[in-house]
Amino acid sequence: MKELLYRLESSPQMGIYCYPSFVSNESLKQKVMNCRHLMYNFFKGTLTSKEHPGPMTDSLLWGSMQALNVNPDELFYGFDSINQFRAWFYSDDLLREFDRIGVTLGCYNLERVIHGNAQACGMLYELKEENIKWRISLNYFLIKGIPETIISRLSS
Repeated sequence: MKELLYRLESSPQMGIYCYPSFVSNESLKQKVMNCRHLMYNFFKGTLTSKEHPGPMTDSLLWGSMQALNVNPDELFYGFDSINQFRAWFYSDDLLREFDRIGVTLGCYNLERVIHGNAQACGMLYELKEENIKWRISLNYFLIKGIPETIISRLSS
């Protein structure tokens, strides 16, 4: 049975944590740099906290990766639920800024999702357009009282 992985993307199949040196397209490189700048400003000094652990400091994720003997370089990262995504990206101001520069939330339908306490990941070879279930604007998360049923309808 396939599992869902939610991921913020600066463009299709490109997450917001991508290193600018990996991007050859100049306008996309600028977008990636803008994402990194926004992340730095909003999360100054908190990326190693309980809410924002790196993959190796998320004990459940790291333990699962080791148990499966998976190389972290063979993975792409996201979230196993909308709640997990919002716990990480709790700032409406940050989502508003990401939306302004064209960042979207993508939902991937994958063979395997490795679950962590604060994040999840999938195998890099599954990061392809044919596995995308949907992409939506981050504006949906800025509307007060958006029913969870909208997202569950998209995901079913």
